[in-house]
Amino acid sequence: MRFIRSNQVILLWTIGVTAILLLLNWLGIKGTAIALEEKKVRFLNDRASDIIGTRPITAPGLVTPPGLTGRGQIVGLADSGLDLGSLKDLHPDLQNISGQMPKVVLLKSWSGRATSDDPLGHGTHMAATIVGTGAASDGQFKGIAPGASLYFQALLDGGTQLKPPSDLHQLFYPAYSAGVRVHINGWGGGTCSYGNTAAQIDAFVRRYPDFLPLIAAGNSGPKAHSLTS
Repeated sequence: MRFIRSNQVILLWTIGVTAILLLLNWLGIKGTAIALEEKKVRFLNDRASDIIGTRPITAPGLVTPPGLTGRGQIVGLADSGLDLGSLKDLHPDLQNISGQMPKVVLLKSWSGRATSDDPLGHGTHMAATIVGTGAASDGQFKGIAPGASLYFQALLDGGTQLKPPSDLHQLFYPAYSAGVRVHINGWGGGTCSYGNTAAQIDAFVRRYPDFLPLIAAGNSGPKAHSLTS
């Protein structure tokens, strides 16, 4: 984040939220602030084979208890977009199953993009990783919760840039109101500092303790195929 006042630019990347508020008060910015620049975020966990256990030679992966499929649950996912952006033309692994609630209960752009399609492929692979039924492979390759449904919030702007709401309450609360209790976000800022985004997540969870937001660990670990700590 950068705070801009008059001809000065003060970097606030590593200053905690409380310190930022105290600093702004000390500067006496009322009527003089030009902008608080938002920190850019990027897609993470796009190298996820070891994380989710789909590379069995090097990582045996998660063993799901028999019968635990996520059926009846709605999982929130905020990502680039989903397939072609239409509920009527989804990948076979994301299509409805007879007798169950819709596989994708909502598909909507949250960032002003005209459609909810996925030109990058990131959101589609995340969706299949989470709730894919395995229909396209006769059940051989399934998601972690193949019986669950998906509440999808597309976050691309008019181009291919990730643009989540600056106020994450606007992202989380509609999902929570729709029955989402696990919300997955495969993106982040690439640093480990405690900033405004982390503070907003903490505040929401404190108010709604039955809501579990999952945030990507990152692609910036100390060596190849490792995670950000």
